[in-house]
Amino acid sequence: MRGLMERTSLKRSMVICGMKTELEYAYFPTDAVLSLVGGTADGLGVEIGMVGREGFVGLSMLFGRPIHLYRAMVQHQGHAWRLPAQSLKQAVQERSALRAELLKYAQVRFAQFAQAAICHRFHSLQQRLCRWLLSLQDRVDSRRFPRTHELMAERIGGRRPTVGTIVGGLERAGLIEYQRGSLTLVDPAGLERMACECYRILRQEIGDCSK
Repeated sequence: MRGLMERTSLKRSMVICGMKTELEYAYFPTDAVLSLVGGTADGLGVEIGMVGREGFVGLSMLFGRPIHLYRAMVQHQGHAWRLPAQSLKQAVQERSALRAELLKYAQVRFAQFAQAAICHRFHSLQQRLCRWLLSLQDRVDSRRFPRTHELMAERIGGRRPTVGTIVGGLERAGLIEYQRGSLTLVDPAGLERMACECYRILRQEIGDCSK
């Protein structure tokens, strides 16, 4: 299958698939991170999943329905391997072991969607922001990345002024540093203590998937 794949560069904020559109390619990130964003008819949106090197965008193809129900956009720029939808469909039909391996990731995706519903209903914006920052760090292997208050607010379903207040509080506590759109995690262990349990649950799911 690798011979059919091509390496592609993904720029931050690039939309690789819109809502309710047919997928042309499956994307397997290497060092890029993608956000899966659910939205409303009036244009509001919130992140319901995050995809890094542990997974891929195109899971619906394995179920015979290559329609993407949410927007997939680049959260952290980098690279990914992409494979034409028809090639992936043929490959999983011919190789049961490949299909089984890719379907293992379905458990991670289902867990993300379930936890997103729980998290947005029961957990505070501060808990959600800490969880989100840690999840991003895990996928980029870096404690520093470009982020704005506006973007973080969009991802966790909050208002920009509120997120700005939370960021200021985390900075005063010595957990992060924020300067000119660049955010650094100074104390990830401290952030994890403040994050909701969703972070640990999803991290465990990803670990189980890789076994």
